Amino acid sequence: CHPARLIGTLISEGEKVCRKMFPKSNKGQFVAGMVLSIFVIFISTGVSMVLLYGGYRIHFYVGVAVEGVLCYFLFATKSLKVESMKVYDALKEGDLEKSRYAVSMIVGRDVNCLDEQGVAKAAVETVAENTSDGIIAPLFYMILGGAPLGYFYKSINTMDSMIGYKNDKYFDFGYFPAKLDDVFNYIPIDYTSVTTGEKFLTGKQEFQMRKNPKCPDPPFEFAYAYGITCHKAQGSEWGKVMVYEEGFPYEKTEHARWAYTAATRASEKLVWVRP
Repeated sequence: CHPARLIGTLISEGEKVCRKMFPKSNKGQFVAGMVLSIFVIFISTGVSMVLLYGGYRIHFYVGVAVEGVLCYFLFATKSLKVESMKVYDALKEGDLEKSRYAVSMIVGRDVNCLDEQGVAKAAVETVAENTSDGIIAPLFYMILGGAPLGYFYKSINTMDSMIGYKNDKYFDFGYFPAKLDDVFNYIPIDYTSVTTGEKFLTGKQEFQMRKNPKCPDPPFEFAYAYGITCHKAQGSEWGKVMVYEEGFPYEKTEHARWAYTAATRASEKLVWVRP
């Protein structure tokens, strides 16, 4: 079973226990969330340390192999690609209901009211966010402390994705893990902005937003900067847009759709460049 699923199961079962152990008051639920966070972090980090200790005790190369496997499972790339491509395929087929269902598998928001552009935007934002959460941040912490620190981060990030919501059920219970996730994503988010050339909220900006209890969900936003492809721009709009049409190798019908998508990204001024 995948470690991320095991951590998720631990969180789900631990939530049931902690909610019963502590009072239903705001303070009681906050403490329950804190206790759950400490417990999940301790188990996730501790198990990885025990496995590594056992591996290295047997032989150095066994330890290296165990750590390699543990680190491999920290990256969330293949499943996200598969699920996001389902959204793309459904949109390409023109099946809105199918695309809504596909995007509902990777986002935590209500998708029933989304049109095609909204579905595409939700999918792109999710992939973008997971560039930091699923690749850059785990790699950052693995470099600092190997697999144990990687699982330390993974447990925090998984708790935030499962219980770090600003609704009646999780506002108090999920407050502590959400804040932990803000702190430990502070540097990776900034680093992701630099390495991808995309403009995320910086760690400081996101941290300040999350300090405000009235900030809207989702607290993580993804905005584009520099040059991007027309496909990536779907679902977004800017005041002034410049389209650089270097060449289009597909049939005229596909080109017309592409050109329409590119042109309609501008709300005020459009500049079209053909070399």
